[in-house]
Amino acid sequence: MMEEDTLCREGTVMWNEDLEDELITDMMSHLDSPPVRELLASTMGNPTPEQLDRVCTDYQTNPSYHLLGYQRKGVIIGCIGLQLSFPGSAIIRAIAIAPTYRGQGIGSRLLRQSIETFSLTHLVVETDRDAVEFYRTCGFTISSLGEKYPATERFLCSWTV
Repeated sequence: MMEEDTLCREGTVMWNEDLEDELITDMMSHLDSPPVRELLASTMGNPTPEQLDRVCTDYQTNPSYHLLGYQRKGVIIGCIGLQLSFPGSAIIRAIAIAPTYRGQGIGSRLLRQSIETFSLTHLVVETDRDAVEFYRTCGFTISSLGEKYPATERFLCSWTV
């Protein structure tokens, strides 16, 4: 396991623009908190409590899963969930920003911090049409996967240094 991985699991603050106002930190020990669960649930559609519990258990038990959170003035307003697939590469499992804070660059800050923290050179994510422009703006290449679900086109977004 990488040294950064160990530091992240211990809850180390990874980025701090202003100690009083904003920071990005490990959220693994906060998976039971309502704000974190609400953010994760928002990336899953309408999950049942059991489905949400399974996702949280995956983050807690799978050493390749990591969850970083963005806090502003002590309030968790965003998160990114990653699965490190092999050195330098990760799958984005979730990225969510509370609705009132969207469009303020928080998602791209979470991406940049993830790249730095885990020394990433390759990221992939499967997403829907609503998120494609965000990933395109962040430098991802977009490919349509077609209609994977009835009336729902999915996209593969990939980023490489």
